[in-house]
Amino acid sequence: MDTAVALVTTYLQMNGYFVQTEVPIVERVSKDPPRFEQITDIDVLAVRFPSFIHTPPPRERDQWAGIVSVDPALGAPHDEMDVIIGEVKEGPSRLNPNLTEPRVLRAALQHTGGCMPEQIETLVQQLVEEGEARTTHCHGGAQRLRLVAFGGTEPQRARSYRVISLGHIFAFLQETVESNRAVFKVVDTRNAALAMILLAAKLGLESV
Repeated sequence: MDTAVALVTTYLQMNGYFVQTEVPIVERVSKDPPRFEQITDIDVLAVRFPSFIHTPPPRERDQWAGIVSVDPALGAPHDEMDVIIGEVKEGPSRLNPNLTEPRVLRAALQHTGGCMPEQIETLVQQLVEEGEARTTHCHGGAQRLRLVAFGGTEPQRARSYRVISLGHIFAFLQETVESNRAVFKVVDTRNAALAMILLAAKLGLESV
């Protein structure tokens, strides 16, 4: 996992998402003999469940799973399942052409397992055209599907998908750690991105 993807993963996890990274999309190109090719991979595939309630800081002797802090810039809904199909770039925020191909989006929706088969083609078309789609989860309840680009700089032209800069993500993580210093000072993590931010906080380094 590269550094930018690790940073975005940490950010999404802190916002309450379950995250998979670098998900390979493979297509069969020959039936007899069977032969497969990897079309692309999806940098980030993240799912967040509805009915989430922001968790307050723990009281003494509370058993507690950790900080979840909701960033308004991410636009995470409280009453819908949220599925993010994300691209991560260190340069300008953009989606690779491969990511918006119907066959890739179709595979991504099948991978999450939340869409009825008869819905998928309509949802794929909406994602291609609008960058977002809404439907009912196969187990009931509303869900939102969307494309999100995470990058070092903002794109120069209009886009039909949400964009979040890596600089904003870094600042958000630093602010969250700083605001919950008493909690994070006891955290032992092997997450390289979070570990670096925790180290910066311990050293008293200023936010970017």
